Amino acid sequence: MEFRGKSRKGKTRIREHGSVWSCVVQTSSVAFSPLTGLWMLLKSEKDGATKWFRANGDEDFERLW
Repeated sequence: MEFRGKSRKGKTRIREHGSVWSCVVQTSSVAFSPLTGLWMLLKSEKDGATKWFRANGDEDFERLW
């Protein structure tokens, strides 16, 4: 999947770790947020860094495909 940064934090993360990520895990909730819905743990194809992405309404990232 390819992502674009929406916020300053997201743009910096994409610049550091690349825009192409693969999904490692999908879940409906995470311990660090009260928000529910589809959450995906993503792994950078560039360097193996990981990040959580909220599929519906992520504040920092936008999925392109």
